Amino acid sequence: MNKINRPNSRDKIVTTALRLFAQYGYERTSIRMIAKEAVISLGLMYNYFGSKDDLLRAIFINGLKDVEASFTIDSQPLDIETYLRRTFGLLQNNVHFWTLFYSIRSQPAVIQLLRSELLQWRTFFYKNLAQLLANNQLSYSSAEIALLFATIDGICSHYVLNPQDYPLEKVLARLVEQYKGT
Repeated sequence: MNKINRPNSRDKIVTTALRLFAQYGYERTSIRMIAKEAVISLGLMYNYFGSKDDLLRAIFINGLKDVEASFTIDSQPLDIETYLRRTFGLLQNNVHFWTLFYSIRSQPAVIQLLRSELLQWRTFFYKNLAQLLANNQLSYSSAEIALLFATIDGICSHYVLNPQDYPLEKVLARLVEQYKGT
């Protein structure tokens, strides 16, 4: 196999696994299913990923890198509405990743496997939310940051359960109203 095809094969594996994990669940999706759906050999799968756990970790690391790149707050103050729209836009544009994320993050084996990545994710958002509130001259405490994080996380979780019927725009408007009125 030439080097030009290698990144495409790896990306194809990751994309296929993400879709299947989201559709069938992590436990019910086998490496064999992923290889068959991606139209690649099991041997090639194992060239890229030593196990299904390694594949899951790669998906999460890629997803979290995308999230961090999208939400790093620079020196320019970002208003609450723009930040929340960016958050929910990322959710809508990557619904397979977030469906997977919310469906498996409460599983004890996955929590153990991804403990450091999940902690890194939460820490990143707590720092970002503190910066966001400070940039918008809003008073805050660690409890306020935890509450805002839980609110955003809950909205995202409910959205992925039923994206077609969830009133995301109305919820967003209400949340923005709440913080602009603070």
